[in-house]
Amino acid sequence: MGFLIGIVISIGIWCLIKQANETANTDTNTPQKTASEGEEMPLTGVMEKRDPTESKVKNQVSSQSPGSAWQVTGSVSQTTEELLGIIRNRKGYLLHVTEFENVASILQKGILSIEQLHRSGIKPRLITGALSQSLDGRKGTTNYVHLAYDESYSMFGAKIYRSEISNPVLIKIDPRIIKERNCLFTDKNAAAYDSAIGTPDQVFSRLDFEKIYCPKHTITSVDAFRYYKRYKQAEILVEELIPTEYIAEIVLPTSKTFRQAIPPHIRVTYADTKKMLSYNFGMRWSFEF
Repeated sequence: MGFLIGIVISIGIWCLIKQANETANTDTNTPQKTASEGEEMPLTGVMEKRDPTESKVKNQVSSQSPGSAWQVTGSVSQTTEELLGIIRNRKGYLLHVTEFENVASILQKGILSIEQLHRSGIKPRLITGALSQSLDGRKGTTNYVHLAYDESYSMFGAKIYRSEISNPVLIKIDPRIIKERNCLFTDKNAAAYDSAIGTPDQVFSRLDFEKIYCPKHTITSVDAFRYYKRYKQAEILVEELIPTEYIAEIVLPTSKTFRQAIPPHIRVTYADTKKMLSYNFGMRWSFEF
């Protein structure tokens, strides 16, 4: 009797072991979902909950229309720093040209955009004509002060040749303005139909500084002028106004005397300003400016 009970117990234990093994094999052979089957596999470790818009905000590329400048937020892009370094190493300033009659107002209120001049009721003697202002309106740049990289900007010479500016004054602007104020940049005349207007990151690759800063006196033929013109008309656009704190130097025509008090940080010099802005060879090509 005891022998039979032992056999029954052994058979029961054997059945239990067999059933357990079959269950384990079934679990092992069951296919598991993978990322290749359309379901994302979780990363190992603890995952934090995130705002689904967070990555979009961080990775968003800033792009502006011509009428809206990028906003200075305290952080300056590497491209802006590189551009600032080039300007400082080449000439050390940016350039605005105006009529002598406007200097007194500029020292009081800064250099204002066309739009800000209208809002303030100021009527300066402009060196830009109705056509130029109309084109600026179409491009959305009437609320910007236009700056050139240096005296070789070809439009200056054209204005002098056409007697559209009588007593030009050169106002040299501290280039740090591109870090501290809202600015846009162009690869050619901002009014041109095909000009690129944007942030330093958007426009920098289009700027050829060897051509922009090619010495004006070396351009002695019509062909050379035509070649360099589009590069030299690249502009810096400063939104609304340039405060007087950014004015580093004012170059007045030798034929004029300025008696108004000038802030001590502004250097004042006198020179033949027409000659500084004019090209040296025949002006028969002036219509091409």
